[in-house]
Amino acid sequence: RLARVEVQREIGRALAEWSRHVEIGFVPGLPGAARTLSFLFAVRGHGDGYPFDGAGGTLAHTYYPAPVNPEPIAGDLHFDDSDNWRIGSEMDVYSVALHELGHALGLGHSDRPGTVMYPYYARLSELTFDDIASIRMMYAARIAVEPGTPDGPPANPPTQPPPEKPKPPSEPGPGRDTAAPLITLFSPASPSSATYDATATIRGAAQDPGGITEVTWSDSLGNAGVAIGTKQWNTGPLPLRIGTNTLTIRAQDAASNVAWRSLVITRKRR
Repeated sequence: RLARVEVQREIGRALAEWSRHVEIGFVPGLPGAARTLSFLFAVRGHGDGYPFDGAGGTLAHTYYPAPVNPEPIAGDLHFDDSDNWRIGSEMDVYSVALHELGHALGLGHSDRPGTVMYPYYARLSELTFDDIASIRMMYAARIAVEPGTPDGPPANPPTQPPPEKPKPPSEPGPGRDTAAPLITLFSPASPSSATYDATATIRGAAQDPGGITEVTWSDSLGNAGVAIGTKQWNTGPLPLRIGTNTLTIRAQDAASNVAWRSLVITRKRR
């Protein structure tokens, strides 16, 4: 229903938006090659064991990159061609591609409405502060950052054991717990704050009907650890460098759904 060149242009826009904030470059590749993101529009069963459900259901699914999923399917993006895809209106190719590319780069879902990685469809224009902070915990930030966006060196991405069968991220569906936990920050309450102190302790709460199994933290210095507590948690004192520090809190529930919140603390010189 759409011209191929128009779809390619919208996917190119989505690729460029992620590339604008982290040191990732995309060039045309050959189908099935390693380190390649293959874009497929298909209906119902399409060879990966996870058939689409027709118009009005799941819009797309994407495979996490290696080592979570093996090549050649790692990072591949599949779109349900039964849906009425549009450009600039519902169902917007660019908006869905932008979200799915986050999975292809290794991000899970966010629990914050309005972010690109929130698990429910919305028309989108660009990455939010939270999306940028999260992807920069996995990839180096572009040197020429825009005012007001988080910066700082990336932390090492968390490693996960590959599943027995390649599987895309779970999208909402009947009978499955796909709701991410709710994270509340008590201190600091704002996603951006400033201090003269050499350390900061982040405090908050995490809620989920199925229970919270773990709360972890990571920072832009490459440090990471497990928070103290789950429903009510704190990180303990975390070291701050002079300048901008990006901190990310992640909570996991009993169904392995993960939510994250990022904040920036600026340590001032005395």
